[in-house]
Amino acid sequence: MTGEGGRMTAVLIGAIVVVVALIVAGMLFGIPGTGFHGLLQRESPPTVGPPPTTSQPKKSTPPAKSSEAAPTSYANGYSQVWQATTDTLGLSGEQYIWLTTVTDSMWIIQLSDMRDLASPKYSLIGVDATTGVKQWQTTPTPNYPNCASQPLDGVVYCADAGRIFSVDPATGQETLVTNVFQAGTIETVTGPITLDITASNIQIEVIGGYLVVFDSDYRGQADYTLVSLVTTGGDILWTNPASIFASCGTAPPPDVMVDGLLIVNSLCQVGVFDVKTGELLAKPAGYVGVSGPNQLWATSAGPNTTFTSSDGTSWTMFGVRGGGGNGGIQFTTSDQVAPLAFTSDGKLAWINLDGSTLWTATVPGNWYASCYDGTHLILSDNDGGALALSPRDGSILWNATMPGTTTEGSPDILILEDGTAMTQWDDTLGAYSVDTGLVYWTTKDFWINTWVRHPGSLTLAGLSLDLGSISRVDPKTPSSSSNAPSIIGSRAGGRSG
Repeated sequence: MTGEGGRMTAVLIGAIVVVVALIVAGMLFGIPGTGFHGLLQRESPPTVGPPPTTSQPKKSTPPAKSSEAAPTSYANGYSQVWQATTDTLGLSGEQYIWLTTVTDSMWIIQLSDMRDLASPKYSLIGVDATTGVKQWQTTPTPNYPNCASQPLDGVVYCADAGRIFSVDPATGQETLVTNVFQAGTIETVTGPITLDITASNIQIEVIGGYLVVFDSDYRGQADYTLVSLVTTGGDILWTNPASIFASCGTAPPPDVMVDGLLIVNSLCQVGVFDVKTGELLAKPAGYVGVSGPNQLWATSAGPNTTFTSSDGTSWTMFGVRGGGGNGGIQFTTSDQVAPLAFTSDGKLAWINLDGSTLWTATVPGNWYASCYDGTHLILSDNDGGALALSPRDGSILWNATMPGTTTEGSPDILILEDGTAMTQWDDTLGAYSVDTGLVYWTTKDFWINTWVRHPGSLTLAGLSLDLGSISRVDPKTPSSSSNAPSIIGSRAGGRSG
């Protein structure tokens, strides 16, 4: 009985470790199938504007033919450039890795060492962006570092235990930038407040050339969240003890800075701040994205709100999202979102800047995730259904069933410049034509952790669901013999085409 009980205890502890690691990874980097992007780098914000005036969305321009080299495209499949695993990094036991920051020369990996549950250790590992070979590892500390998903001027910025520090990607050397949210009295836009302990769980992002930091759970309080705008030189421009509950972590889609506004999206409540003054201008529920010039779009029901930022810009935030619970639309980026809502009679509608309806359409469902890149509009549901609509008139351009479903929430969608679109449903990633819906390939070998843009190309960072490996995944060149993708690692399942 004693031996059996010991084995059961060991299994239980192991399960707890994995669950904790997955939750932490999800909070930082997104949860597949939920639309939860976490903090990782997304594509650059497109120019926000009205839908195209042509009769249908413009088709992607095919890559120019070259006699020297065939153009790469994810329509031709994918290839693993390298794979970093716990074994190749010299790790063993209950140690878990995931990607935190991608630079041109180095990928920064977060390591959680859970071999001693009473005293877990955390550290950062730098691997060469070209080869995946380990270059350095920081000395483990008892604090849990959170790092911004994007570097700023080649430097990575991280935060923990009430401080912001920089990391040199080449060497891993850490340098203190400034102290924030330390125990004691701090100045805020609403007056001084006193913290009885230092905030130990701080999130940090690089947005618009600034560092945005906020405490994700100061002593589990629900009455305010500290949000600060900081320069890379360590100057704290403002701190707002915002009356929002952001302790659920950052949410889909990621935060955004546009003109004079800073939008901090949360799984619980959004904060819309004035960039110059730090004033909290609005705090809607749900998520908020940019849907047009001086127009914001919220995913939760509520009255339309108008406010003016300190630069004199008047903003309207639309909060009416459907009629009587007939359906809802999430979006997969906050940089540019389609202003979509379901009407009281169950039709999908595009809402104009003035609040009028541009068009309505009858679609085969009422719960979707949407992705709009200014030209193409794709909707995906939880059951593997996907369709493309014309942003101009709402006509359905194609309707397809993809090989993937989700039980955890809205799928995640990405549209690439080469005309390839990708959707992540739980552990299934599918690549297909944005113009026709034709499925190119699917895989369960990885789910997208983040991506890095190059001129005319795109590198995907793939994360294994067991938090044991990270892969650099590049597009393939056309092949006359096969159009199927390579297999990540040694696994053979989860692909088609």
